[in-house]
Amino acid sequence: MLRESAEIFTIRTVPILLIVEYVLQFYEVYKIKQKIKYAELFTEKVVAYYNIRGNDQVSADWLTKNSTKMQMEMGSFALASYKPAFENYIVHNHQIIINGISEMQQGFRSGFCPSMNEIANSLRESILRYVGYLEEKENIYKKSFLNPIGIFVDGIKHILIIPFVILKLFGIIGGGTVDFIEKSKLIKLIAGVLGLMSILGNIITITTGWDNFGVFIDGLSKKYPSIIFWMN
Repeated sequence: MLRESAEIFTIRTVPILLIVEYVLQFYEVYKIKQKIKYAELFTEKVVAYYNIRGNDQVSADWLTKNSTKMQMEMGSFALASYKPAFENYIVHNHQIIINGISEMQQGFRSGFCPSMNEIANSLRESILRYVGYLEEKENIYKKSFLNPIGIFVDGIKHILIIPFVILKLFGIIGGGTVDFIEKSKLIKLIAGVLGLMSILGNIITITTGWDNFGVFIDGLSKKYPSIIFWMN
């Protein structure tokens, strides 16, 4: 198994895989930075619109046009459950961004909205939590850059899920299924084992060579015949 792993991920292919995986992860960091930038811009627009008490139709139109995008990007960070005042039911999956922007605009137009400050704070706090999550995710990526072995294993993991990505492209399975498979412990375990085997195999290739290593294993097996060596 060592030899097979080393033949698949050779001295030449390992650097290529590392470079490709580093590029992919740098791109992920870039996308995270763009999401943070957009979230901060949206927050600035909300605060500015609130401070001028809605007296800016351009800002109102911008927030209306971009609220759906912000809501979709934030996912569960922009959803909440609450119990309306004087009611006996609970509203689930309340869309904080879309509904919040709409309620602010209606309140400014009517000139009466006692919960305006609460709405503005809810918008700002939900976006801040989302930005905090993105910054933590960015930090995790940056720390992983210092671990080339981990990057190499991630590259192997992405190779393993290529068949599932192809199935997704043909519409046979959904994107959620691919994400579940990619994050599964089994895929991580297989990628880790293959990564370890390929690294050890390449070390043998560089240091002793497989012929000399085979001679060493044969001698060792004759000395200790009860031991089964799976490395040959």
